[in-house]
Amino acid sequence: MTPTLLIIDDEATIRRSLRHIFEAKGYRVLEARNGAEAFTRTQDEAPEAILLDLRLPDCDGLDLLDKLKAADPEAAIIVLTGHGTIEAAVTAIRKGAEDFLEKDPHSLEATELRVEKALEHLRLKRENLYLKGRAKAQELAIPGECQAIQQLNAMVDLLAQSPTTTVLVQGESGTGKELVAWAIHKKSPRREKPFMEINCAGLSETLLESELFGHEKGAFTDAKTLKRGLLEVADGGTVFLDEVGDMPMSVQAKLLRVLETKSFRRVGGTRDLTVDVRIIAATNKELAKTVQQGTFREDLS
Repeated sequence: MTPTLLIIDDEATIRRSLRHIFEAKGYRVLEARNGAEAFTRTQDEAPEAILLDLRLPDCDGLDLLDKLKAADPEAAIIVLTGHGTIEAAVTAIRKGAEDFLEKDPHSLEATELRVEKALEHLRLKRENLYLKGRAKAQELAIPGECQAIQQLNAMVDLLAQSPTTTVLVQGESGTGKELVAWAIHKKSPRREKPFMEINCAGLSETLLESELFGHEKGAFTDAKTLKRGLLEVADGGTVFLDEVGDMPMSVQAKLLRVLETKSFRRVGGTRDLTVDVRIIAATNKELAKTVQQGTFREDLS
């Protein structure tokens, strides 16, 4: 997924030079001339990486660093200054900056490597966060010695080697559908990427849509800031949709677009986002019946 970079600097020449470098590498680049613009941009766009000049016309860069980290603790912030000191570097790192660079117009290209390193660190932090609750690893093979379980494990192995194939797991409640989905993910080439799950029956239509696709700031009354959805967070990995047979029709239409084009829009958004995720769905319902009843799309069943 294309990373978004925010450049905060009052010098137009520096901003233009950095924009040229990062846009050539495929980044989506935003600019801010001062602290006020930077804070608004961060709330509205939630950039993954931020280049922050410590000397700004309307505020101290270290104070702004505090505000930016409070607004988005995950953002990878690299501090830039033309007046670097050891004290400032230590303070910036202590406040949550990923890195500290002296601003040098003659070596701006070196900044690219530091940004890439910061984004990689961010990716690892996100994965650790979402996998923290799975520290006690489950067995990758479904336990059991009967022929049916052996056939199930063989099917898991087969599906794991097709990491782009959409999978539907059907069965009664309590039969281990989530365990099957987890095993497919952990045996696949996506195993090092996030495994995100959501119960489609346990959320309202509005909340399910927001959790799955994310929302833009101001998309609805309680949308105070931009929120990334599970599809965005799981980029490169797997999204497990439990009880997909209970998904509202309006959300089904958006899910179909994800399956067909790998793209979607956040709630209230106007920009298409493209992700590389595998969808594994599960249900205890007979989808053929729900299609006949008009509660489930035939092109999803």
